[in-house]
Amino acid sequence: MSPGDGNGRGPVRGRRQSVADRPAPISAQASRSARQRAIRELVGRRGSPVKAGAALNPATTPTTIEWVKDELDLVLVMSVNPGFGGQKFIPAVYPKIRQIRTMLGMRSIDVSIDGGVKTDIAKSLADDGASTLVAGSAVFGAADPAAAVRALRAAATAA
Repeated sequence: MSPGDGNGRGPVRGRRQSVADRPAPISAQASRSARQRAIRELVGRRGSPVKAGAALNPATTPTTIEWVKDELDLVLVMSVNPGFGGQKFIPAVYPKIRQIRTMLGMRSIDVSIDGGVKTDIAKSLADDGASTLVAGSAVFGAADPAAAVRALRAAATAA
């Protein structure tokens, strides 16, 4: 991967960077053995700026990541089936969030929720153990995206 012009055609200026040179998190879907090998490769990069993560689709059980839980920096729980924005949150994900948080115990591993996140469910997601809420349509579909982010934060942290 390299800095580019946004259309995947490579660098516009500057040097090429490998994924490991960037401090962005990387997660791999843990539902297939090839992707499990990718997680093993990521966790072998401890000390690099790359964060190791696992993404779980709605139908993927949390036990899929139990064997790498001590090596993860983040778990991304998909609360919609990946593919397009604007989907409705799948409520069956709530117990999965609680199960993941219980499995991780006191480890400081980020549990992110992505898909159908809106202000009306932000508090319950945070209460169930989500530490990061990923919102696309709720923010970028709003008339005032900055206000939408503030509203999500306020809802997630409300007493």
